[in-house]
Formats: sequence, structure tokens, C-alpha cells
Amino acid sequence: GKVSAKASYKDGYKTAAVFFAWIEKTKDKDFIRKMNEALRTNKYKDDLFKEWAGADVDALWKEFAAAQ
Repeated sequence: GKVSAKASYKDGYKTAAVFFAWIEKTKDKDFIRKMNEALRTNKYKDDLFKEWAGADVDALWKEFAAAQ
């Protein structure tokens, strides 16, 4: 799916889901599974984006938005 140029990953589930699917397709095929596990076990930290996808969440969002 596509998101509007004004969208943000902070907008809600639909936008975040499309963003996460893009990360999984382009950066880490296990991203959603690993993120789900981190959230379920209270081990989430912002650095996981960099660890798993190679950049912080805001840099990834910019790359994602540019690809839309």
C-alpha cells in the first residue's frame, strides 16, 4: 500500500503497518516477528530499528516516504 506524503509512522496502525511491511521487504525479512517478540517481552528499545534495519526510525521513514 501507499501512504500520503503528509503521513507519519506515528499516525496509527494502518500507516505503521505499511511502513513495517516496507522494512520487512527491503531491510530485514524477520523485522515484524522480531519487533512483535520485543514488544511482547518488554524488550523494545528505539535502537532495535538501527540494529535490525540499519538506521534509526526517522531515517527509515524518510527513505520509505521517498519510495512512495
